[in-house]
Amino acid sequence: MAGTDDTAVPAAPSRSEGPKQRRSLVTELLGAHGRVEVSDLAARLGVAEETIRRDLRLMEAEGQLARTRGGAVSVQLATSLTQEGGRADAADLPLIDRVLSLLPSEGSVYLDGGTVAEQIAEKLPEDAELDLIVPGLDVAMVASMHPSVAVLSLGGQIDPETGMQTGEWARRTLLRTQPDLAVIVAGELGHGLELVARPETAAIRRLALRRAKRSLLVLRDSDEVGRRGFVVYATLPEFETVVVEEEAFRERRGILEPMENVVVVGAE
Repeated sequence: MAGTDDTAVPAAPSRSEGPKQRRSLVTELLGAHGRVEVSDLAARLGVAEETIRRDLRLMEAEGQLARTRGGAVSVQLATSLTQEGGRADAADLPLIDRVLSLLPSEGSVYLDGGTVAEQIAEKLPEDAELDLIVPGLDVAMVASMHPSVAVLSLGGQIDPETGMQTGEWARRTLLRTQPDLAVIVAGELGHGLELVARPETAAIRRLALRRAKRSLLVLRDSDEVGRRGFVVYATLPEFETVVVEEEAFRERRGILEPMENVVVVGAE
């Protein structure tokens, strides 16, 4: 599995070993990492991907894991994701629904990290056929539960404050993509129309916006305005659409009201 320390991964069984040994390795990897991928297991074990899929189907039927697109996650992780998805703040639901209405039904989307992004991923329509490019591991795990969504996790270092993947590895991965839409979820403003973030996160967001064909900003209410050490990665007029919570709009009415690309969502 990409980004995994090989010294911490259980040794693969030899090719001569059968289903019992394969399933034992799957169990060990799920215990260590929470997730396995079909292609990775097939390469480790030297068997066809369909053989791995058959093993995973049987293990799921026995309640040992939950299958996802391209692999499987542990039962504990699947349960955790389901519970977290069910605890969406009622005040966020109109905002999330509005964002969902603006997403394409197919194509590629860069989806930012954070709780709102997780809820967006959890509520994607069943018929959505998307390639999601995500910098957040939590968002990646939630999105991987969708049967017709392919997930590309950027990899790289984890920003300890935001939980987003950053650094050179993430940048190189992002450079190989060209999303149809970049969705940025933010609340931090600098001076005037500037959007700011920690330098590591700002670098990834700036690159995602540059690579994407279109852009959507989800502007949250936040008291993190002009924080020391934050840097500018975009300005509000650069976005095709800005979806903003009613409370955040009221606080920034002087800035937002003249803009034609702003959609205000009131809490219901």
